[in-house]
Amino acid sequence: MITAPVQAELAFAEEDGVGVVYLDAGPRNVLSPQLLRAFMVALDDFEDRSARVLVIASALPGVFASGGDVEHLSRSDSAGFVAYMHAMREVLDRIDGLRVPSIAAINGAALGGGLELALACTLRVAGAGSRLGLPQVKLGVIPAAGGTQRLPRLVGQGKALDLLVTGRTVELQEGYEIGLIDRRAPAGQSLAVALELARGIAAVSVPAVKAVRRAAEAAAGRSFPEGMTVEAREALALFEHGEAREGMAAFLDKRPPHFA
Repeated sequence: MITAPVQAELAFAEEDGVGVVYLDAGPRNVLSPQLLRAFMVALDDFEDRSARVLVIASALPGVFASGGDVEHLSRSDSAGFVAYMHAMREVLDRIDGLRVPSIAAINGAALGGGLELALACTLRVAGAGSRLGLPQVKLGVIPAAGGTQRLPRLVGQGKALDLLVTGRTVELQEGYEIGLIDRRAPAGQSLAVALELARGIAAVSVPAVKAVRRAAEAAAGRSFPEGMTVEAREALALFEHGEAREGMAAFLDKRPPHFA
């Protein structure tokens, strides 16, 4: 992992219902305390707007985010480590809990805390040449921003342990095959593919997207009968509140739906 940059800045752009947060902390987008604070400001900005999808991308070539701030942690005592861990978790948990879906557009390295950041997103797009991994065990530590919890839920216990206990990195094809990556892109095109995906999501019913996310989350954390109850409740609510009626009417009329 790379030492902390002197400066960390985030830019925010919005179009077609899609907000984009660009990580810009040269040279390697280390998740320094400064970058984490800037990230929170960008998320505040995002949530004050009407965007329907968040894309997280890098403004730097060849790297998404190269990991936690090892230099900062090497100077920290236990209290400093806890403070940094909570700062990381605050950002990632906020992304995970956004009212809208989020997409990580990975170009190049997404390692350690950088991969934990991507794991907090709803979906992940990666370009050819990307490298992904949680190498913390090689430093005598473990992921502490949700990596040990989100990775097994995403790819299964066995595949997750293979990555966690070895600290090895995987390239795009293996990441896609094990379910770590949802969409593949040519080298340097992860943002373009992520934006195309985001615009497709932004064009459909916002309440339906929220409902299907809640139902899918129930599949991961509840029994099958409990999950089916959540699914039925969400489906009925959409029918009662007009989204389903408009969608079906538009289908029968052969016209685009006019969702709220």
